[in-house]
Amino acid sequence: MKRQRSNSIPYVLAAVALALASCNRLPIYNHYQHISLQGWQQDDSLHFVVPVEQAGSYQVMVNIRATSIYPYTQLTLDVHQNKPENYSERVCIDITDDKGNLKTGSNTFCDYSIPLHDVVATADADTIDIAIAHNMSRELLPGIADIGIVVERRSAD
Repeated sequence: MKRQRSNSIPYVLAAVALALASCNRLPIYNHYQHISLQGWQQDDSLHFVVPVEQAGSYQVMVNIRATSIYPYTQLTLDVHQNKPENYSERVCIDITDDKGNLKTGSNTFCDYSIPLHDVVATADADTIDIAIAHNMSRELLPGIADIGIVVERRSAD
């Protein structure tokens, strides 16, 4: 009986190469801060201090967990980076559709991720310091459960 030669070797090599390449994209920081569902005070900034061990370029993302009691279709956040450089950005994301249904996730809970500015270049043993506050018309904003920051290394300097 003659054995058929397998053509799976290129696929296995491609999968291994992809897995090795994606290792550089693992987050160096992934942290959430819980917010009372009763409301997030407008003047209550959330602070994230990210230790960075190696110089390089990093992608920063804001993650949001919202619930169905969120009263608006959009959420506007003011994001201020204090270190390693001063940088401010206002980001807006659609949370619900026109009927008030959450755009992602279940009917009671959803997750959103917003990429911020392209990269943050840091020096060895530096920190990335970020503050986030909501910029909505209500002083006490209900329905936001958590705000988080994810930082991924893009490249070495």
